Amino acid sequence: MQHYFKTSATKFQLILDRQQEWRARIDMVEKAQRFLYVSTYYIEYDDYAIEFFACLRRAAKRGVRVYLIIDGFGQVLSSNLMTKAGKKKLHALLNELVANGGKTVFYRPPKLLQRLLGGGYHIKYQVSEAGDMLFSSSNISQMSFKRWMEFSVLLRGPVVALMLEDLFRILDAPCESDLVAVTEVGEGDASDFLFEFITYIPANDPSPLSPILQREKNPITEKLIDHIEAARSKIVLTSFYFKPQPRLFAAIQRAAQRGVRVEIHHSHRDALVGVTRVPWLAASARYPAMLQNGFAIYEHKLGQHTKFVLIDERLAWLGSYNFEHTADDRLAEAMLVTTDDRVVRQVQRFFAALRADPQSQLFTQ
Repeated sequence: MQHYFKTSATKFQLILDRQQEWRARIDMVEKAQRFLYVSTYYIEYDDYAIEFFACLRRAAKRGVRVYLIIDGFGQVLSSNLMTKAGKKKLHALLNELVANGGKTVFYRPPKLLQRLLGGGYHIKYQVSEAGDMLFSSSNISQMSFKRWMEFSVLLRGPVVALMLEDLFRILDAPCESDLVAVTEVGEGDASDFLFEFITYIPANDPSPLSPILQREKNPITEKLIDHIEAARSKIVLTSFYFKPQPRLFAAIQRAAQRGVRVEIHHSHRDALVGVTRVPWLAASARYPAMLQNGFAIYEHKLGQHTKFVLIDERLAWLGSYNFEHTADDRLAEAMLVTTDDRVVRQVQRFFAALRADPQSQLFTQ
């Protein structure tokens, strides 16, 4: 199965403002006429879920084929964010959507071991027949729209069909005419933004011991390692909590040791306050080695949930892949890679603002 694609977009709009993204999501649902696909890692019962489900029900009632894809394990994890009453009310919202003609899919990997160890689908897509794709780090949760730093890109053009086809890989009976529809939208438009689209589902690894023992190497991890090994001056990245796969971490360490400035932006220990500090503890265990090698480590008080990489101020990555071991061997992920100056400059401005953000603190101890 192919994992690398040379592709393009006729539109690329980076959205960092939380309410701007939310309005774009709602607007797409309200204007959908034929079909709508939404994938998310989890949904939290809150005001955002209530509004979103109301829009989805209206769309289903007017004849839109609504597909809501939720990761099964991610939704179990989200139970830590909800009360017992909240979980019950969310269940009722899901049932109401189905009763009105919507389809809900809970993704679960094919092998029992993968399910037990947290395998899942971590890619967040939203697309309708209009042909615009929201490719995001955000979940349907107040954490994403009121607390954590997130990003979304609004895309149009050939890359949209690749992304919908990627989503179709986890659906039992995808509607191929929908793929044809988004392919045909904007066919006459000149593609302007050039990308490499890389996607991978570790749960499809043929090893019977997956994810403990994988036969295949994750192409996203491998391409990241290649780019990090080629870095000459600077590597800047964001991740929810920085605890990458060992080979990836070793490549970043080697870069720092040969004089490349390595700058890590991830979440403060209180980003999951009231839930758990385990992810921060796992990440901070590497702090001594990181500081010894000259890493600059920034912790964001509100939670850093974007997934950006900027190498030598000329190569940008963005997508769903966190620098965490699960992104390598358990979670389906997707990334866009580009050297387009317009995209790179936006990522540069993002990092400049992040360094100046009073909520982002340089770790020095």
